[in-house]
Amino acid sequence: MSLRKKVDTTKTFNITVTRQDLFQRGIKQWSRQKQASPKNLLSVSFIGEDGIDQGALRKEFLTEMVRAIESQFFEGNGETGKNPKYSMLDYQDCNFKTCGELLATSLAQGGPAPNFLTRWCYHFLCHGEILSDGGPDEVTAPDIKSLVERVL
Repeated sequence: MSLRKKVDTTKTFNITVTRQDLFQRGIKQWSRQKQASPKNLLSVSFIGEDGIDQGALRKEFLTEMVRAIESQFFEGNGETGKNPKYSMLDYQDCNFKTCGELLATSLAQGGPAPNFLTRWCYHFLCHGEILSDGGPDEVTAPDIKSLVERVL
């Protein structure tokens, strides 16, 4: 069964955001919503704009949220994917559960897939285990990559 078919369209939750502070406001509202879940239908409205969400506003919101999660919490050149940032300073005011729910909602409700992940990161998120066959191509941090290449 596809993810889209698992969304309960009888239960919705609404998010109202501004375009100027979409990510921060979206994260805050999402984490406060009792109905916020990838299983419940997301309905989005933008402050100061007329419009009823028939799917396009939801897709626009999810696209911007996935883009912001990628740029704020992942690093790498993008050729082989990106890894999570390792500095705790990058994760201040972060709600990991909310970011995960946003990515899951994007997959289930017509938004973009997080196609920026490295293979090991994707595998870990989906299966909960670290790949044992990763090589230097899996490392994206330049300083660590050169160290791995020297060791090999």
